[in-house]
Amino acid sequence: MSSKELQSKRRYIWENLSRSLIYLFVLVLIYFLLKKYFVAGLEDWIAFASERKGWMFLVFFTSELAFGLVPPEVFFVVFPEEEYSYLAFTGIMILMASMSYIAGCIIFLTGRFLGNKGNFRLFDNRWYLKYKEKMEVYGSILLVLACVTPVPYATVALVAGSQDYPFSRFLLISTLRLVRFIGYGTVVYFVV
Repeated sequence: MSSKELQSKRRYIWENLSRSLIYLFVLVLIYFLLKKYFVAGLEDWIAFASERKGWMFLVFFTSELAFGLVPPEVFFVVFPEEEYSYLAFTGIMILMASMSYIAGCIIFLTGRFLGNKGNFRLFDNRWYLKYKEKMEVYGSILLVLACVTPVPYATVALVAGSQDYPFSRFLLISTLRLVRFIGYGTVVYFVV
């Protein structure tokens, strides 16, 4: 690997880690703004969701299968600090990380199946081609970033599967989803 390639990979990693911190800050800021200006609406939504935790888990899993349409952090506020100890909250984060992991495996295998079918129309989409190119350049680094930052994990899982990325390596790296869920969840638990 040339010095230029190594520098490019380092820059890509730092850019995404910086975006991740900004993303988390913006989410917390949005929550505080909603709490300050839309108190009743936000509390009603949290109460509604809290009473239907089973449904929230189903919606979360469906969202993860649908390429993470709703950021996982949105679901974290359903489990308020007043009702759950940090240990119980961590257990919930582990459950949600496991659900995300399983959804990622399903998407990876879907990509593998469709990739073996040859010319599938989905693979002509701009977003797919963008991450296919990034996967070719960054490989495992892209998957690590997708696990711990807002880089779309499901999209990267689909691309990795369609590009014959080793499944065992995908399974191992995807365990880093746990880091994101517990890390972001801890911020939400103690700050929000």
